[in-house]
Amino acid sequence: MADPHQPKLLFSDPSPPSHSPFRHCSTLLFVTVPWCGESRSLMWEVSRLVADKSTEFDSLKLMFIHRNTEKMLADSIGAWDGITVFYYDHSFSCKYQGKLRARSILNSIHPYMSAASPEELPLKPLNSQEDLKSFLESTDKALILAEFCGWAPKLVAKVKNNGSRTDLTPKVAGNGKWDAEMWC
Repeated sequence: MADPHQPKLLFSDPSPPSHSPFRHCSTLLFVTVPWCGESRSLMWEVSRLVADKSTEFDSLKLMFIHRNTEKMLADSIGAWDGITVFYYDHSFSCKYQGKLRARSILNSIHPYMSAASPEELPLKPLNSQEDLKSFLESTDKALILAEFCGWAPKLVAKVKNNGSRTDLTPKVAGNGKWDAEMWC
């Protein structure tokens, strides 16, 4: 008989890869070790809150993997230490880096789950140089997330074909600094 205090999380998905949970729904993934009481209690609290607010989180799947048994998978998705929480929604993924409280985790993903279309998400794409300039001039501090997966080879080829430059080193005025992380 199952323990009633265990969180009701999805252990594995036997469906074919084309029907992977990461492709067709919202998934909250916990990466942890089985002996961590803090993660067990966090997962239980998240599952309870999701059940209590089933209308808001009806399409959310809860999953976990144990780092000690799935070390290669955990390392490949960037879960190196402690309790790591990821949110996947269709092709969008993010790593939660806030306080490890159930309400904080669910509040952070709520805008993504309640958006009817990608245009309603809190992050807006900047599609032109004018959009970027307008955004940078509209605020004192700006955070720009750059996504190069998939189109970086095309951009490199375009720059080389133009003959204007042989590299993609950004030109930054003043003491500006460019930092980028590529997640493919």
